[in-house]
Order: sequence, then C-alpha cells, then structure tokens
Amino acid sequence: MKSRKNAGVETGHSLITRNKSRAYGIALLMILFFYLCPK
Repeated sequence: MKSRKNAGVETGHSLITRNKSRAYGIALLMILFFYLCPK
C-alpha cells in the first residue's frame, strides 16, 4: 500500500513537471478567479 501510494505521488509529480506550463496557467487562472470572485 505504501509503495502504491509512493508510485501515485511519483506519477503525479512527473505529470506536473511534464505539464508545468499548463499547470502554472491553470493555477494562475484559479487564483485570479478566486481573487476576483466576490465573497
């Protein structure tokens, strides 16, 4: 179970590093959305 969890984390990390620009853009969009969204 521990190894499986580690594998999932590693795959997620590789995906993030692979699509860093896309993830960065999505993060920026989310931050802007939450910032502009009235509370």
